[in-house]
Amino acid sequence: MFDSGATHSFISAKLVETLGLNPTRKFSPLSIMLPDEKTVSCKELYEGYLVKMYECEFPIDLYRLELMDSRIILGMN
Repeated sequence: MFDSGATHSFISAKLVETLGLNPTRKFSPLSIMLPDEKTVSCKELYEGYLVKMYECEFPIDLYRLELMDSRIILGMN
C-alpha cells in the first residue's frame, strides 16, 4: 500500500514473523499517530530491505507496526 501522508514506511508484525526478519536496530520508540488519532509506538527498524516494483529495486527502511489490513505501507521517506 502507498500512503503519501505517511512520513515513514512500515512492515506488519505478522509479515516480520512470517519472513523471519531480524531488526537491524532497536531504539527509543517512534510514536506514530494513526488516522483514527490513536498513538502507537514502533521500537524496531529493519533497514535497507529491497523492494522490487516492475524492473526497479530500491532499498527502504521499515518500522515494525501492528497493521491490520496491510503487510507493508510505503510512505514518503
